[in-house]
Amino acid sequence: MKRFAERFFPFWIALASSIVFSVALPPLHWKHAIFAAPLLWSVLASRRVGRPNRDSGSDAKPRKFWRRLGNSLLGEYPQIWFASFLFWLVAVVWVSYPHPVTTIGWIVLSGYLAIYLPLYIGLCRALNRFLFAPIWLASPICWVAIEWVRNRALGGFSFAGLSHAVYDVPILIQIAEPLGEYGVGATIVLIGALLGEALIRRLNVDGKGGSRSGVRCVSLAAIVLLSVLIYGSSRLTYYDRLESDARAAGFPTLKVALLQDSTQYRFPPPKELNREVSDKYRALAFEASREDGGYDLIVWPEGCRYGYFFDAEADYNALLNSFDTVKVGSETIDASEIAEQFPKYAALSGQAALDARDNLIFLRDKMISQRRGMLRMTAKLGATALLGSASAVFDETGRPTTHNAAVIVPFLGDETVVDQLDEETLTQAPTSTLINEDSLAFRRYDKIHLVLFGEYIPFLKYLPNSWEIKAVCAENVLGRGRGPTAFRVSPRKSTARFILAPNICFESSIPHLIKAQIREYRKADADPDVLVNISHDGWFRCGKETDMHLATHVYRAIENRRSVISATHGGFSAWIDPAGRVRAKGARGTTEVVGVELISVKGKRNGLYGNVDLAETWSACCACLAFFIWFVSLGCGAASRRVRRS
Repeated sequence: MKRFAERFFPFWIALASSIVFSVALPPLHWKHAIFAAPLLWSVLASRRVGRPNRDSGSDAKPRKFWRRLGNSLLGEYPQIWFASFLFWLVAVVWVSYPHPVTTIGWIVLSGYLAIYLPLYIGLCRALNRFLFAPIWLASPICWVAIEWVRNRALGGFSFAGLSHAVYDVPILIQIAEPLGEYGVGATIVLIGALLGEALIRRLNVDGKGGSRSGVRCVSLAAIVLLSVLIYGSSRLTYYDRLESDARAAGFPTLKVALLQDSTQYRFPPPKELNREVSDKYRALAFEASREDGGYDLIVWPEGCRYGYFFDAEADYNALLNSFDTVKVGSETIDASEIAEQFPKYAALSGQAALDARDNLIFLRDKMISQRRGMLRMTAKLGATALLGSASAVFDETGRPTTHNAAVIVPFLGDETVVDQLDEETLTQAPTSTLINEDSLAFRRYDKIHLVLFGEYIPFLKYLPNSWEIKAVCAENVLGRGRGPTAFRVSPRKSTARFILAPNICFESSIPHLIKAQIREYRKADADPDVLVNISHDGWFRCGKETDMHLATHVYRAIENRRSVISATHGGFSAWIDPAGRVRAKGARGTTEVVGVELISVKGKRNGLYGNVDLAETWSACCACLAFFIWFVSLGCGAASRRVRRS
C-alpha cells in the first residue's frame, strides 16, 4: 500500500489541487480556497524524481520495451496530466451542451488544456535547475508564461483561470490595470507558492532553522498580499472620486437598457425559435421604452434579431445607376469608369454579370426597405438601438459574405422624419469603417475573433459530406470582420457624444484583442468611453460558463479603465464600472431589462505607461524566458542520455 501511494503521489497531489481549483470557481465559488491550488503545485514542482532502474542484457529487450512503456504511461507527468484532465472535464463541461457532437470537442479541449499543468511543473523545475531560482520565484513567471500561450494557441482560451475565482473581490484585482489579468494570476501563484515553500521547509528541515525559514516565506506572502490590497484600495478610492467629481460637474450621462432573456438553444436552432426569440426581444425593448421616461440606447444580445442586416463593401449607387433601373441619387458613370472603379464587376460576363446585376439590385431594394423599417422602430422606441444580428455584406460581384455583427440603428425623430428620408440616405455604405463623425448614420461591427467549430471549421470543404459535424456547422460558418468599428451615440435632447467600442461574444475573453482595438481607436482620435459586449450564451444552460464570461468583462474593464456593458442572452446582462465592480446585473435565468446610467469616466494613461502595454510586455518576456530555459533543459537532457548510452 505504501509503495502504491508513493508511486501515485503526483496524481493524488495534482488531484487535490484540481478539487481545490474546482470549488474555488463558480458555482461553489469558495474563492479564498484558490491559494491552496498553487500551494499544492509548488509541492509537485519541488519534488525530486529519481531515475528509474534500467534492465540490462539482450534477453530483456521485449520485457524492457513493455516496462518502459508502462513506466512512461504511469510516470509523473502523465499522472499530473490526468488529474488536470479531470479538472477540465468539470470546468468546461458546458462545451458539450449545444449538440451531442460537441461532446467530442469537450473531451478534446479538456485533454488539450490539461497539458498546461504538467508543462507548468516542467517549466518551474527548468528555471530552478538552470537559473537556481527558488520554486516560489519561478512559479509566477512560469504561470504567466503558460497563460500567455493559452490565450493565443488555437485561437486562445482564457476561461477558468486562477484570476476568475476572485473576479468579484475588487480590492484584490486592481493590479490588473498595470499587469493585466496575468498579474492577478501571478499574485495568487506567488502567495500560494510561498506558503507551499514554507510548508516544505518546515517538514524537511529539522530544528529552529526550518521554522525560521518557513516564517520568512509566510511573512513575504503576507507582504505581497498587503501590498496588493493597499494598491487596490487606493485605486478604488481614486475612481470613486473621479466619478463623484464628474457627476458633481454635471457631465452628461447615457441611459442604457440592456435586454436579457434565458431561452435555451441547441444546434441547429429551428427558424421558428429564432423568430420567436427575436419577437420576444422586440417586445422587451418596447417595454423598456415605457419605463422611467425611456432610454437613450437599447442593446440587444448577439444574434437576437431575426434575419440578416444587408450592407455593401462599398457605395454601389453609381454602378447601379448605370443599369436600367430606378436611379438612386444623381451620380452616374460610363463603361470606362466602371472598369476603373469596379474592376471585379467589369471582369464578369454572361450569366455571371447578369447574376451580379440582379443581386446588387436586390441589395439596394432590400437596404432601402429594411433601413426605413428599422428607423421606424427606433422612432417608436424613442431611442437608438444596438442590434445583435447576422449581416450579409455584398461585394461588387454581387456575392454576399455573412458575419456575426453588431448594428447601430440611429434615432432620428418621429416617423414623419423617417418617411421624409430619401433613398440615397438609406443606402449609405459601407457602414463598417473605423469611425464616422455622423452619429445619425447606420454603423456595423463584424466579429473578428471567431469561435472554433461554432463559427468556423478548419478545412471544412475537405470534410466528407456524410459527416454530421459538417451538416450541423456548415450553415454557421462566418466571415471575419475587417477591423474595429466605433459607434457614436448621443443622449436624447443633448449634443454630447459617447463613443462605444463594440465586441461580440468571446472576444471579451481575449485581453490583447480588446487592447489592440482600443489602440486603433485612439490613433483615429476616437478614444472610446464605453466597451460594449453582446453575447449569446443560451447554449450553456445558464451554468458556470455565464459566471466565467462575466469575469472576463470585469478584467477588460480594469485593464482598460473603461465601463463595460454587456447584453447577454442566456447569461448576465451587466454593467461593470472602470474599477471592475459589477454595478448592475440581471438575475440568472430570467427575462428582464437591466437599466444603467453611464457617465464617461476614463483612467489617464500618460507617458511610458500610456504608450507601452506593460501587461503584454512583461507576460511575453516571462513566456520567452521560461520556454527558452525549458528548451535548453530538454536539449541538455537529450545530450546527457546520448552520452550515457555511448
